[in-house]
Amino acid sequence: MAQYLHIRCVVRADGTSAHERVHSVGGVKPDGGRWKLTQDKAISYILDGTYVFYIEKPGGQRLDVIVATSAYGSYLKTEADMIESSRTDFCLCRPVRRLRRIDSKQN
Repeated sequence: MAQYLHIRCVVRADGTSAHERVHSVGGVKPDGGRWKLTQDKAISYILDGTYVFYIEKPGGQRLDVIVATSAYGSYLKTEADMIESSRTDFCLCRPVRRLRRIDSKQN
């Protein structure tokens, strides 16, 4: 069964297309340890069922993160991005919440 991980920070890339916007995502594990994954690794974990990632809007509404595919490759987005395609305020290309810098050796 997949473990749920709350995404609390998003490291943005320099690209402008959807598949280039997110470099990595991170958060805090249920045990208090910090985690950080590249977008590619997070996609791999979603596809193999290891993790289910989600973000929370102010007010506590939970939005699951899914893998989307374009002509340029796979990328992360929320289910709300599919439903509300004209709105981008829940898109992972925007910062969710900042944590102190996470050492890339910690996963």
